[in-house]
Parts: sequence; structure tokens; C-alpha cells
Amino acid sequence: NKKNDSVADNPFLAHYPEKAGMILLTDRPPQLETPLRVLRQDITPNESFFVRWHLSNILREIDVDTFHLVITGDVEKPLSLTMNDLKTKFKPCSIIALAECAGNSRSLFKPQVPGSQWVNGGMGNAEWKGVKVKDILEMAGVKKDAVDISFDGLDEGPLPGVPDFVKSISVAHAMDDEVMIAYQMNGKDIPMLN
Repeated sequence: NKKNDSVADNPFLAHYPEKAGMILLTDRPPQLETPLRVLRQDITPNESFFVRWHLSNILREIDVDTFHLVITGDVEKPLSLTMNDLKTKFKPCSIIALAECAGNSRSLFKPQVPGSQWVNGGMGNAEWKGVKVKDILEMAGVKKDAVDISFDGLDEGPLPGVPDFVKSISVAHAMDDEVMIAYQMNGKDIPMLN
């Protein structure tokens, strides 16, 4: 079952706010695959960058004026940072980096495995601008006995009791100069769905 890139030939191509001509894998939660023709570019345009949400209840908007990034746990000083704090209280950093869903190319597995059936478009290359996680952790005073840094997104399960989707990395990895909290993608605000 080959997916092609022509909107007229492919009913699976979808348009969402800030996205265009994406291959629709699921609509709840939205999972949008980048068409192969776009992956031939060095930098994946924001409107074509893949979307992967794990839980179905997603936000329809984020008010960047009231949003707070909260840092708690094994730190000396818990933090609640606004978007303006991220942009003004820290030295910005930029990196060109590939982001890829761990399930990319899952549809090609033999035998087939459960989950979203990505072909090759569960990835994208972008120029990211933001703040080093290391700088945020140093401001919070991460304690020496801390082992992992956990990240929790804004998506929620459809029913009470659905486990939250949380990922973590080691403190040593988080203190690497290349690990960042991004607020821009390719010189623009990150699209809502990303």
C-alpha cells in the first residue's frame, strides 16, 4: 500500500493549522507524516514537519503569555519559567538537528508490529533555537543525587486512569551542551502541533 505525494491522488494528505499536505496516519491524536518529496530538502519546512502525539486529548491552543515551564523534583530551587523568561534570562543557543519518532518506518517491519504505521516520514531536520537544559538545571540547582530528568507534555488521556506519557534522559545527558528546550524552529515560533 504505497502512499504518494499528489493531493488529488491521495485522500490521506491532510491540512491542519500551520500544516499543509501531510500524510494523515491518525486524526485522534493527530499523527502527520512528512511526504517523501519534502525529505529531499536539507531543512524540513515547519508546515511539513511530522507530528506525533501519544494521547488523544490535545490542546487547541497555548497562550504563550501565560504558559509556564515548571521545573520541580530533585532541585534546590523549583522554577516556573515563562516563555519570556526562556528568551531573556538565558543565553540562546541554536543547532541544526534531526528529530525522529522511534517508530519511524514501522510499517516496513516484518512481521508487522502494532502502533502507528509510519513509512519514512516520521522525521524532520530543522534549525532549533532555544535554551540549553544545562543552563535551566544550573539555575534550579539540580542536586547531585538526581539520576534522570523527566519531560511531561501537555497531551492527556481521554479517560481518567490513562497513564501519562512521560519520557526521561539521564542527568549526565541533560547536562550535555546540545540538549535544549526549543522555542523556535527554522526561525519561527514552533507550530502548535509540534
